[in-house]
Amino acid sequence: MNGKPSESGTNTNKVLRDDRGRWLPGQSPNPSGRPKGISITKLLRQLGDDEIMLEDVPMTKREAVARLIWSKALSGDKFFVGLLLDRCDGSVRPVVEQTGTITAADLKGKRIVIEQSVVDASGANMN
Repeated sequence: MNGKPSESGTNTNKVLRDDRGRWLPGQSPNPSGRPKGISITKLLRQLGDDEIMLEDVPMTKREAVARLIWSKALSGDKFFVGLLLDRCDGSVRPVVEQTGTITAADLKGKRIVIEQSVVDASGANMN
């Protein structure tokens, strides 16, 4: 590649990219921007607030879905048990053990949480 911009795409609105395929400043793969109108998330939230009757009990659609999730989890469906645990208690963070030396360059731009374990001479955890 020669470092000069190249044309990409086959439609009449050619967008210029650099020799590594990146968009050039001022160029965009979506020049019209985000579509106007209501987002699917906002629409789902609005519809979830609608009142319905379920087994002669008034409730919102959100509440009906929450009751369904609980019902499936209590009947033993592992997917819904996991869904509830993730939503109610949060996802489990993986534990990664590091051996060796970590430099500041290794951590640049990364968000880290460091926890210390205190052990006695026999190796028993004292935390």
